Amino acid sequence: MSCTKRLWMELNEYEQTKAWLKANQVSSNDSRDSLFNDHRHAIVASSDPYGLFAEVISEGKEYHYCNGELHIVYDEKGNEIWRIKTKKI
Repeated sequence: MSCTKRLWMELNEYEQTKAWLKANQVSSNDSRDSLFNDHRHAIVASSDPYGLFAEVISEGKEYHYCNGELHIVYDEKGNEIWRIKTKKI
């Protein structure tokens, strides 16, 4: 396969994934542009090359993703109920 064809296929896949993410975004009143109601979308949206952060709101909880990983969960009152453990250096 030629280099040009491979690049075109990769670009096409990228554009299809961006369109899939856009079609599954949840509209919000507070300008959050990476808000979804499905964790699969948030994992992809928060991964390179699509973005760094994404959020899911489900069953009254907010799930915050960074770089494809779940980092923080808040309950319906905004209280932090879970956070990823980080390594101490």
